[in-house]
Amino acid sequence: MKLIKLVYIAHGWTLALTGKPLLREPIEAWKFGPVIESLYHAFKSYGNTSIPPQAATQATIQGDNVGEIKRILDKVWDSYAKYTPAQLSTLTHQTGTPWSEVYNPDEFYTVIPDALIEQHYKGKRDAAPRRLATAGT
Repeated sequence: MKLIKLVYIAHGWTLALTGKPLLREPIEAWKFGPVIESLYHAFKSYGNTSIPPQAATQATIQGDNVGEIKRILDKVWDSYAKYTPAQLSTLTHQTGTPWSEVYNPDEFYTVIPDALIEQHYKGKRDAAPRRLATAGT
């Protein structure tokens, strides 16, 4: 769960700071929060245990803003890695988050639009400009 939440948060900050998505895959609103389905299926067998290094696949950052993306990822890690999976889940479930805006318990695969995620993280950026906004400079 922590991996998925951190990737979701990184996607949000990347949208807010660059106007471009980190992921090509849509984010879905599931019962337990925003989910990147491919990550969920790739790592669900580990449950609540640590994912061993040999299980991870190498991701490739493509495009002309690789350095900027790496800075954003480092800032997200520095800011959010200290939180437990449950704490990250609580952060992404708060009223007013993109997940809370679209989640419907009667629909399992509701996509959270990137525009909504971007708007949310731009609001966070504008509220605390020194926290992560400097990652994009």
